[in-house]
Amino acid sequence: MKKNYTHIVFILDGSGSMREIQESLRLQLNDYLAELRNRPGQTIVDVYQYSDVVEHLVHSVDLSVFRGDILESYHCSGHTALYDAGCLAVDTLGEQFNRMDENERPDRVFVVFIGDGVDNVSTRYKSQDLRDRVLHQTYIYSWQFLLGLTKFEAKLVGDRLGISQDNQMDFEPALLDRLFDFFREHML
Repeated sequence: MKKNYTHIVFILDGSGSMREIQESLRLQLNDYLAELRNRPGQTIVDVYQYSDVVEHLVHSVDLSVFRGDILESYHCSGHTALYDAGCLAVDTLGEQFNRMDENERPDRVFVVFIGDGVDNVSTRYKSQDLRDRVLHQTYIYSWQFLLGLTKFEAKLVGDRLGISQDNQMDFEPALLDRLFDFFREHML
């Protein structure tokens, strides 16, 4: 493992119901990434968005050189394909790390889900598929999974996916900054 190398994957709900916090989420995430940029070590970020389809918006960006709006192409419409997005992101990142020399792999990996509800449109994967990946990466590779959901869905979804209760948080859309405080506690 490469010391002081953190890889973070944000998996963002881009369904239509997220429109009300789209701009706030964009601002909060960019501010949070600016904080991460100033900490010692290397931080690489991927961003996925899910609605009716899954999009890989940001591919392994090194925060030390990236400037700008990381969510420039984030947009909200459609439904919630949480399981498809989670499985695709975990599989893609796992394959990427598998191709790397052991001493080049990150010593810390965070997979962060932000959304407002349960899956209602995944076609390729089920909750058990994502749960299997979460548990495997958590217990074999020490990845940390964080989940922030509105509508008091975090416990329901997090428990179903095998995400530790300490790593789950319900948040009110108007208080999105509290979610990022939660991330600071877990990742900084």
